[in-house]
Amino acid sequence: GERGVKDLLSQALGVPIHYFAVLDLSCLKDLVDAIGGVDLEIPLDMQYSDPAQGLEIDLHAGQNHLNGKEAEQFVRYRSGYVNADLGRLDAQKIFLAAFAKKCCTLTPSQMLRVTCLALTKLQTDIDLPSACRVVSLLRECDADHIPMATLAGQAEQGASGAWYYVVNRAGGTRMANEYLHADPPLTPEQFDPQGLFDRISFKKFHNIYLASEAELPLD
Repeated sequence: GERGVKDLLSQALGVPIHYFAVLDLSCLKDLVDAIGGVDLEIPLDMQYSDPAQGLEIDLHAGQNHLNGKEAEQFVRYRSGYVNADLGRLDAQKIFLAAFAKKCCTLTPSQMLRVTCLALTKLQTDIDLPSACRVVSLLRECDADHIPMATLAGQAEQGASGAWYYVVNRAGGTRMANEYLHADPPLTPEQFDPQGLFDRISFKKFHNIYLASEAELPLD
């Protein structure tokens, strides 16, 4: 469950995670429409059809103003990226940056309405006063300089042919200190102390986990 994931990641990252939030796609569409859409640069034409899951994507490269339905298409698209899921993850960072930038233009009363809408649709353990404090802090940030990063690691194919993303402990330690502000700073031995991100039985994964960042990517 959500609290279990929160506790597990707190242990593995060495940094306490205070709250969780689960966002489904219908909520995503409503929130984007509630703020009047988002403006972002789409890097390539995106066409994809999957009637089995009711997914139709038809977006064009260039600067776009996306409504909620189009924003869902953008964050779900993956088939045209060379690096598939990692490419989609990068696109989702672009969307989140655009969403944050738009939120920073809202008036306090508009932002309060959007916050209340989010709390009625999200599964979360954060209360309204705490959420409003977070929103107030975020509004003071420069939306163009909100850092978003993928935990250091490398995509690697497993024995079954499936692809995995293998976390690198040295890089993970650096990022926990740099982005999550671990206090006191973590050592590599304190990051993921139970080896949850490691697979000792699979040498290729284990080598990526233990490598220095300078050794990534590995052959």
